[in-house]
Amino acid sequence: MSKIDKLQPGPPPQIGQATPAARPQGGPAFQDILDKAGQAAQAPAQAPAPSPAWPTTQAAPAAAPADTAATPLQREGLMRAGRTLDLLDAYALALADQSKPLKQVAGLVKSLEDEARGLGEVLGRMDPQDGLYGLLQEVAATAQAESLKFNRGDFVEG
Repeated sequence: MSKIDKLQPGPPPQIGQATPAARPQGGPAFQDILDKAGQAAQAPAQAPAPSPAWPTTQAAPAAAPADTAATPLQREGLMRAGRTLDLLDAYALALADQSKPLKQVAGLVKSLEDEARGLGEVLGRMDPQDGLYGLLQEVAATAQAESLKFNRGDFVEG
């Protein structure tokens, strides 16, 4: 811990009065930056050139080959995962709404359980080496964990 030897009294700080922030000198004016941004937004979209201040250390990954279309099983898994994520969002909003009783949230949890069960069935038919397997497994596990927490009574007061 440091030792403070000499304290000199001074005027008390003014509460509610902010010190103006230092303004950088020599740079472009804020209005100039806004004007350039507005012009760039109206210009046709182009890929930005790499900034010399931030050199790239790695080449950009190559685009995926066009022949890697999703299989019907992958599409089903993605659709179920999307619905599960939508239900998880609705569930989070319902829990955040203090005016909504937990009995009303129970129906949403039941739908979440059903969708997670269907996602689990898709995972059972999917190859674990599939690139989507891990993602779908995480979505299903999250849904199952939230269902367990709700049914266990984690959100009941008292």
